[in-house]
Amino acid sequence: MTLDIKIRREVDKVQGQLVELAEELINSSKGIWNDKKNGLPEAQFRNVSMVASSSECLAVVTNFIKYQIGRSTKKDKEWNLPTTKDVKGIPANTKFGMAVIRLLNEQIKNRLAKRINGAEADEDMAEYVAMELCRAFWGYVIRYNKFKKEGN
Repeated sequence: MTLDIKIRREVDKVQGQLVELAEELINSSKGIWNDKKNGLPEAQFRNVSMVASSSECLAVVTNFIKYQIGRSTKKDKEWNLPTTKDVKGIPANTKFGMAVIRLLNEQIKNRLAKRINGAEADEDMAEYVAMELCRAFWGYVIRYNKFKKEGN
């Protein structure tokens, strides 16, 4: 499946919003990027990005994140670190992994992708657009996380 020119342009128009979402997410949980002992290793973000790149369904990505949350056996570590700020209606003290899942579903799939597709879009196209946005989002998350980890 490919995007027609009109939808591709709309996807391109929301890239700035995806950058903002990625930066808000990373900034919402200081421990994710600055706590070497309990923070989230960069490889974790890359693993999610790889899952998103190889999938056509957002549920596969959120399932992988849930798996990673389950693997984080210690409370307040890695995916279970609490957020320290509200992010797009997701309250502070939400576990980081659950905040990510909510952002993917509420902001990327239900807000941005629906706006691009319009009310009459078929489910396959809606999912395809959501995954295009998800893939771009993870690229921005990885880049900004690297920026923050390097002390900026």
